Amino acid sequence: GAFAPRLAQALAPREARWSAQHRAAVAHNRARTLELLAELHALSSAAQRRQLRDEIDMLATQFAGISCAEPARVSAAGGR
Repeated sequence: GAFAPRLAQALAPREARWSAQHRAAVAHNRARTLELLAELHALSSAAQRRQLRDEIDMLATQFAGISCAEPARVSAAGGR
């Protein structure tokens, strides 16, 4: 019936459901973000760039730990 197509749509990457207008807005925002980051990098001192790299490395380590961690179990008592 109608279940299989709905399931396929639900499992498809979210980008597959984006309109052309939304795709254009995402592309524009991504380009502007990259321009801003490049500008900030150009204006920052070596010490500021080093501190940012250190913070990014720390976040990457934390994310790696999260991605390898066992998922938390939720009890039947409303998530408590």
